[in-house]
Amino acid sequence: MGKTTAALALCRALSTTSCVIALDTTGEYRNRQGIPVHIPGSPPDPGFWVHEPTGEPSAAAKKYIETTMTEANAEYVVGTPSQRVLLLEEAHGFVPEGNISTFAQRDATAESTRFIMQARKFELRFVMVSQRTAVVSKSALSQCENYVVLRTTDETSLTYLEAVMGREAREVMPRLQRYEAVCMGPAFNADGPVIIGLDPPP
Repeated sequence: MGKTTAALALCRALSTTSCVIALDTTGEYRNRQGIPVHIPGSPPDPGFWVHEPTGEPSAAAKKYIETTMTEANAEYVVGTPSQRVLLLEEAHGFVPEGNISTFAQRDATAESTRFIMQARKFELRFVMVSQRTAVVSKSALSQCENYVVLRTTDETSLTYLEAVMGREAREVMPRLQRYEAVCMGPAFNADGPVIIGLDPPP
């Protein structure tokens, strides 16, 4: 329905003022979209890069988020931290819901969520991309301020999104066309959910 298109457009817009790094295990961003690989330790200048974690995804994400938090905190202590954005592509792999997790994955997700809750004051923000809210940690999802929802017919996702966005938005979501989205949050300068049309990829 345009999930990757929406994520790429968002990353490119944010990258004008922030260091945006997509955590991606699918190869989509590097191989098909040509996003350059982020070099660890490089300056957090505005731009858009990809990091492809190796090993178990939730543990790898926890380690990467912790490292990024440490860097941002060091900048915060001496002045103003750089603006950073971490995008979690297929977020259920990095912060899975408890009922589909092993004990080790739950521990890693709990740590990642703790960092996500503390990150804002360090100018570190997160974007979570997934096809189903049911398989993403609700503790992580509860930190979201803005939502971009493409067409979905998944009942669990619709129930969750209704609680966040209201009954009217839920009724619209299964009928959205390709590259249409229901959006809500302070980023959209509206009192309630709005429907937007995304520009399709060239």
